Amino acid sequence: MAFIEGFRKLLSKLNIIDFLIILLMVVVIVAGEHYMNRAPILEWAKVKIIVKEQPDYIVNNIESGDILLEGEKIIGSIGEIEIKTKERQSNDMEIEINAFVVNSSNNLIFMGNDLKIGSDINIKTRKVSLKGTITDINYNETTKEEYVQKTIKMKITEVEPWASEVIQKGVKELNDKNKVIAEIVDKKESPQYFMFWTEDGEFVKKEHPYYKELILTVDILADKSEDGLFFHDERLKIGEGIKIKTDRMDISGRIISLD
Repeated sequence: MAFIEGFRKLLSKLNIIDFLIILLMVVVIVAGEHYMNRAPILEWAKVKIIVKEQPDYIVNNIESGDILLEGEKIIGSIGEIEIKTKERQSNDMEIEINAFVVNSSNNLIFMGNDLKIGSDINIKTRKVSLKGTITDINYNETTKEEYVQKTIKMKITEVEPWASEVIQKGVKELNDKNKVIAEIVDKKESPQYFMFWTEDGEFVKKEHPYYKELILTVDILADKSEDGLFFHDERLKIGEGIKIKTDRMDISGRIISLD
C-alpha cells in the first residue's frame, strides 16, 4: 500500500509533458534492446578458396553438400570441389563455399571476419578441418535471402523397418542451389505401441510387432518473415507437421520441440 501511495504522489507531480518524455524514453530503450538482440540477416555468398598440400584422407572425407560448422551452428555448405594436383599424400584443391554472410557497411562478414581475396580462412565440416586462401568472392545483393538456423525435434510414428534404415544421422536435404537446408543430427528409435480393448473390457497397451517410432533432431535453415518462421512454406510451430525431402525419401513427422 505504501508503494502504491508513493507512486500516486509521483504521478501527481508530473505534468503531461514530463509523462510523454518518460514514455518516449521507455519506447526508445525497448526498441534499442530489440534491435541489439535481433538475429543478424544472413545472405548467401559464393567463396572460392585454394587449399594446398592436403593428405589423401582429407580429400576422401570432403564432398559437395557437406555442411560448414562454427561450433554446432550451420554457417554454409561445400559446393564444387576441384582437385588441382594430386600426388601421394599431397593434394591441392579448389573448393567453392556457399557461405552465410552478413553485409555490414558493404563489408561481407563470415565467422566474425571480413571476407577479402587473398586472406586466409578456416572451415570445418563434421569430418574435417581445413585452412585455405580466398581466391574469389561472388556476392549478388539482389539475391539476398534471410535465414535463421533452428534445431527441431520431430516425431514419426508407424515407421517401417526399411524406412528406419534409410533415416539415419547425417542424412541431408539440399535445395535447388545445392545448399544444405536440413540435416539429421540425432536419431532415437523406440517401439511403436498401440492401444486396444480386450474381450474382457480391459484397455491394453501393447508393442507393435512391426512398426517403430522415431524421434529425430534436425538442424534446419528456416525462412524468416514478418509472419514467423517457415520451412517449405509451412509455419514452424510445435504440434504442426514438417517434411524433410532427402534424395532417397521424404520424411514426414510432427514437431515436438523447437529451439
